[in-house]
Amino acid sequence: MRIQSELDRLEREKDIKILLAVESGNRARGGASPDSDYDVRFLYMHTTDWYLGVSERRDVVEMPLGSEVRVLVDTLLAEKAVSIEV
Repeated sequence: MRIQSELDRLEREKDIKILLAVESGNRARGGASPDSDYDVRFLYMHTTDWYLGVSERRDVVEMPLGSEVRVLVDTLLAEKAVSIEV
């Protein structure tokens, strides 16, 4: 499956572990047309070394949409509704 292979590629290239991936968008809502793309949101975490570093690092994978696990926790603690969507 192409989606799984893309997620596997992202894990290798970004040195991350994808914890959860879900389909979103028109296909997930049952409103896809024949030419609809696939929208996938995912929750991921970095290696231990990434978290132990002292420098601030980017915590979002831009394409496709992904959220690092700390971003989700921070968002849930702030009670922002977008986290529930993931």
